[in-house]
Amino acid sequence: MLEAIIIIAIIAILVILGLRLPDVLRESKGMPPRKEGRPLAWFEDAKHHPDPLNLAGRTDLDVPAHEPAPSLEIADALYAQKNFAKAELMYLQLAKQEPRNPKLYNRLGVLFLEQSNYTDARDAFKAALAIDDSRASRHYNYAMACYQLGQYRESQDAMIQALKRDPRNPKYQEFAEQIRKTRN
Repeated sequence: MLEAIIIIAIIAILVILGLRLPDVLRESKGMPPRKEGRPLAWFEDAKHHPDPLNLAGRTDLDVPAHEPAPSLEIADALYAQKNFAKAELMYLQLAKQEPRNPKLYNRLGVLFLEQSNYTDARDAFKAALAIDDSRASRHYNYAMACYQLGQYRESQDAMIQALKRDPRNPKYQEFAEQIRKTRN
């Protein structure tokens, strides 16, 4: 009985640490902790909204005068170096400057997927799709994030759209089949 209580206590501590660890890592790299609730506010009417992730009012994304202006190339290099905190900040700064650029939201989504932050990944991919839904890869990315969140129907719908745009892609076909098996 005592062993079961100890195991449950250890699991509870690990869950708490797991939830708090991203903020601790962000703070150790000089970045502010995420706001409570959903950090990337999503608007259902994002297709017509000039700022799909509501970044305009975020002063924490302002670039200090002593730092170089953010660029996609630098953000991509930071991502490639697995410096996710700085890459995320730069992608968000760029998205604040260019809120209708779907490539930025897609890159943010990929960065969030890499960190297993599936909610923010889904929201970023959804913002990219709201601006431009012509690329199969954006639908595929959105489907992957939804799948990880257990939103299998949404994932399947996104894969249908991806396969409409690129029906011969074996990666898309395999993932669509995986979703189908999961739903059955």
